[in-house]
Amino acid sequence: MGFRTLIHRGQGVYALPAPSYHCEPAGTLLTRAKRIAQMQRPLSITIIGVIGVVWGLLGTLSGIGGLYITVATPEWFTEFVRRSDSPEASLFLQAMRDSEVRLWRLLSLTVQTGLNALLFFGAIGLLRLQPRGWWLMTGYIIGALLWLVVDRIILNETVYEGFRQRYQIEDRTARPVPRLLLGALYPTISAYFLTRPKIMALYKQEAGD
Repeated sequence: MGFRTLIHRGQGVYALPAPSYHCEPAGTLLTRAKRIAQMQRPLSITIIGVIGVVWGLLGTLSGIGGLYITVATPEWFTEFVRRSDSPEASLFLQAMRDSEVRLWRLLSLTVQTGLNALLFFGAIGLLRLQPRGWWLMTGYIIGALLWLVVDRIILNETVYEGFRQRYQIEDRTARPVPRLLLGALYPTISAYFLTRPKIMALYKQEAGD
């Protein structure tokens, strides 16, 4: 350590140490540069993440609105349905007065809203290369595929069909197979890319760091 300045205070002489400059070895800098390059987000993750953020946010907001309407049934909504003068709207309002229909609709909206919220936060973590984002997205994929089978196949035949017959509501799932495939498209594609070895290694490395 060198001495740069001498300061006289009374009869004493004090020496101030010169500042030291620490330089990292070239190997350390090279290793850090390689790590930064490895941490760059792949294009597939960017696309999946952006779609997930938009889809998850819109789905969560619409789900919260649907839950509010189902639970509270505000007067302005009832008046809006009446003014629409649509047979389908009238049937919908009539069905919403059925406690059993309201219960199942509430259950369905709760599950869907929860999955959309999971997708939203998981996609944000995925874009930020956080291991938690990978796990949240994995949870969304599993939950979405399971709920798709339960909702579109099991409940559609055992529960929803009875409600449609009771209130003579048109079956919007007359072709369940294309709708099932369309609903499974995003979770399936996401699962394919998220389980690739390089992608998993990227998020595993982030967890280790």
